[in-house]
Amino acid sequence: MANGGANGDRVDHNTRNTALGSRGTDKAAETLLNKGDTRNSQSDNKGTKDQSQIRVHQTPNLQELEKRAIEACKYWFLLEHGMVESFQKGNYSLVPIALARIDYLKDAIEPGLLQEGLKGEEEALWAIHRFLFNEGWWARAENLKVKGATTNHKEDTVLINFLQENAELIHPNTRHLAISGDAEGIRLALNQIHYNSLTEKHHRSGPSKRGSTKPSDLLDITRSFLKGFSQFVEPSVLNDALLGNDKAISLALGQIHFHSLEAGVDNNSKNNISQQGSFKDVLLKQHTHEKKQGDMKTTKAGTNFNTRGQTRSTYGIRTRKAEHTVFFTGFQENSHPKDLWKYFKQAAKIKDIILPWKRDKYGKRYGFLIMENEEAVQIIVKKLNSASTEYGKLYLSRAKDKTTASGPSKTARPGKHSPEPKCTPTTGTHSVQEIISSPKGSNVVMQDAIPQESSKLSHKEARTNAYPQVKDHVQIEQVPIYNQMKERTEPIINPSEEMSNVTKSSIFIRTVKNETIDTVQMIAEGLGAHNTQIRGITGTTFIAYFANKVDYESLDIEFLQIGFVEVRQVKVEDLMPSRKAWVEVRGLPIMGWTENNFRDLIRDCGNVLLFSKIYDAEGFYQHPKFLIETGYLEEINIQRTISLLHKK
Repeated sequence: MANGGANGDRVDHNTRNTALGSRGTDKAAETLLNKGDTRNSQSDNKGTKDQSQIRVHQTPNLQELEKRAIEACKYWFLLEHGMVESFQKGNYSLVPIALARIDYLKDAIEPGLLQEGLKGEEEALWAIHRFLFNEGWWARAENLKVKGATTNHKEDTVLINFLQENAELIHPNTRHLAISGDAEGIRLALNQIHYNSLTEKHHRSGPSKRGSTKPSDLLDITRSFLKGFSQFVEPSVLNDALLGNDKAISLALGQIHFHSLEAGVDNNSKNNISQQGSFKDVLLKQHTHEKKQGDMKTTKAGTNFNTRGQTRSTYGIRTRKAEHTVFFTGFQENSHPKDLWKYFKQAAKIKDIILPWKRDKYGKRYGFLIMENEEAVQIIVKKLNSASTEYGKLYLSRAKDKTTASGPSKTARPGKHSPEPKCTPTTGTHSVQEIISSPKGSNVVMQDAIPQESSKLSHKEARTNAYPQVKDHVQIEQVPIYNQMKERTEPIINPSEEMSNVTKSSIFIRTVKNETIDTVQMIAEGLGAHNTQIRGITGTTFIAYFANKVDYESLDIEFLQIGFVEVRQVKVEDLMPSRKAWVEVRGLPIMGWTENNFRDLIRDCGNVLLFSKIYDAEGFYQHPKFLIETGYLEEINIQRTISLLHKK
């Protein structure tokens, strides 16, 4: 039964023995020495005379077996799991097998490595076990036939009875070896019983009621499912999915999942009025409010804006989707959706891609990207807008919701004033863009998303049509409200009394370069400014505060100007601390990473205080960061075009 174990079990057990290190060897040997002979036997790599006689049938006495067990325990890492424990408990029946294993495996191991293993070196023990298992020495050592060892499994009546009861599951050739007591035959018989019993159980259970599902049946099921929800899938994606394209099928299933969840929100709001009725009212409140105030008419073009899902109302879907939707154009005419998907997902996370069959008024194809969140929208527009490809320049912009701007009919011409929409001033926070009406109806998405080179005329027409209609209204109705809000948002604050007292007995100091507080303190005291406290404002500006009024009045300012660029009385404008911020320079090849180049690039931002490392702890290059002292209060985002090695 010991030989019938799986190799995986032995790996775990020997790994545990390896972790014991030399402590396991010392403990096992010490236990056996306490029981029998107290003399320590000397270990040797070469087989001794006693060990060579183990293979001959002998009947040694108990004391000799104990001595051999002590010798075997020194090579505990070459023994099977459990042998050392059995020796410690006084069971020496496995001593001949243990010594035979040691003699067999010692010849396969390098002497130097074996000596390190005897000392308990962990790396050596790992190397020995790795070699023995990978080269098959450990498996061959399990099948050694040792004379004088009690390995006849015929005496194990329980094992023999088990094999005879399951004889029909054992191969005839293996059955004869197993019943005769052969260790290898028993191992094969146990494996055959295990696997054949599983197969027999499967056959007894009978075939599945539904039958086997072929790959062709799965494809037919998928096709029928896609056809049933074709209103949620783009036509181009649906056609490729029905042809069996794996990528198109995955994309189509994703669109069905995404759109069905959104459509389910509208259905739930109708079915659960008591629970979700108020939620729906909140979503549609702004739309209803604008519709009542504007009294806007829907044009024919506006009614045809939604080309998909005409069987159900998709207002809720469109308004929510437009929040994170990006319009794009400028790609190849025959581009496949999966190719565009691979290209755009490199810049940001994309949930869906839509490619309508219709074209814009310039005859170009366009599409929409459904992004994960607002951050993804900003990232992809910033990275890929005006990006050059082999087919031209891409144009990306945020897609506007059709309900944010709707206007008069398409018959309005430039220079002709259309009837003004009825808009009454409210105290809400409506922006000017919400009030201005667009003359292009539902094409407002295309109006804002056409290429810059070809949209100058259309934008000019939009300004001439829309702006005069509301210009007087904004000036007359909105300016008073704006003035009232401006008055409310300018609170009057009182100055700090403590700082007012400090400025009365302080002077302003400016240095040539960035200095520390201690340096300015030392220079000031050397020029006669005694008992002063230096407080820094920026790296080059400081105030010197005198707690004692006598010291302040006796100060010679002209003499103090010898050590500084400027020395004068403190003004309120001087008390504006500079901002310290970390900036990161991106997009510059490593070839141009020099200190002078970086100083020239960020010179307009402020003074550089600290530099970061250009590579991380693992040795990878990283974008350098600089701690600067700047007067910028807003986000620093500067783009510059450089020339490096005659390349821009």
